[in-house]
Formats: sequence, structure tokens, C-alpha cells
Amino acid sequence: MNLSLIVLIICPALCIVMFIYLKWYIQNRTSASGVIKETRVEVKRWINEINLSIADINSVTDRNLQLIEDKIIKLNEIIEDTDKRISVYVKEVEKSRTSEALYTQLGRGVRAAIHNTPAPETPKPPPAPPVQPPPPVQRMLPLEDTVPVKPQKTKKEIRTHIDQLAEEGLSSPQIAAQLGISIAEVDIAMQIRRRG
Repeated sequence: MNLSLIVLIICPALCIVMFIYLKWYIQNRTSASGVIKETRVEVKRWINEINLSIADINSVTDRNLQLIEDKIIKLNEIIEDTDKRISVYVKEVEKSRTSEALYTQLGRGVRAAIHNTPAPETPKPPPAPPVQPPPPVQRMLPLEDTVPVKPQKTKKEIRTHIDQLAEEGLSSPQIAAQLGISIAEVDIAMQIRRRG
């Protein structure tokens, strides 16, 4: 009987304690301060996730910007190289045009000389020697229009001249103008010199 009395006392007491605890728990969870605490915890978690996402986006953006800048630098180098090649090509075309014009003038002079020579005449019985006018005077090109022929230099001599002028601080176009060669040849010799 003692045992059943103890069980009868403990069960209602346990029910009362459980009721009080549940009431307190529900009040804390539904009260304004409880909701604010939970909201603050959630907001902090979201802020941390947002900060991590922003850091990831920033790192990817920085990497992409660096790649774009590298591509721009390479593109500028290609454009500069292309501009140099175009300028060399234009100068070479101008040289070839002037040399073609010179050869054309020389050819005209030679053709004029060939066409102006009198053809041999068949001998006629000489009744009386006729007075013949003098042959037409052939017009020759003046000496200043002709190009003096430069002695050919060997590659070794040209290379040593390029090295000397480069050491004096002259640029590729200046060296090419002094030696009468193309800028491309000077650039190639300078690259070989740098490698050697």
C-alpha cells in the first residue's frame, strides 16, 4: 500500500512539473524576446553566408579581370608588332616603286638610243653625193638622275656596321638609312645580336 501511495503522489507531481516546464518553454519560444533571439541567430547565419558568397564572387571577378588585362596586354603587343611590320612593308614598297621608276627611266633611255640609231642604207649609184642632215641628237639622262652603283657589302660587314651603329645608340630606321638596307634586315640583325 505504501508503494501505490507513493506512485499516486509522484505521478501528479511529475505532471505538474511537466506542465510548468512546457508552459515556460512555450512562453519563451513565443515571446518577443525569444523570437528576437532566434531571428538574430538566423540573421547572423545569413550574413555569414552572404559574406562568403561575396568573397567568392570577388575572387572570381579579380581572376577574370586579371585574365582580361593579360589578354589586352598581349593584344597591344600584337598590334604594335603589326604596326611595325606594316611600316616596314610600306617603306619596302616605296623603295621598290622608286627602283621600278628608275629602271623604267633607264629602259626608256636605252630604247630611245636603239630607235634613234640610223639604219644602214643600201648603196646607190653615186650620181652626186646628197647632203644629209646630221643624225638626231640622242637625249641622255643627266648624271644626277642615275643611281651610283654601290659596291656590294658582305653580310659580315653589314652586321659589324649594324653592331657599331647600335652601340652608338642609333635606332633601327636610322641604321637602315645609313647603310641603305631595309629596317627588317636591321631588326633581324639586332635580334641575332641580342641572342648571341
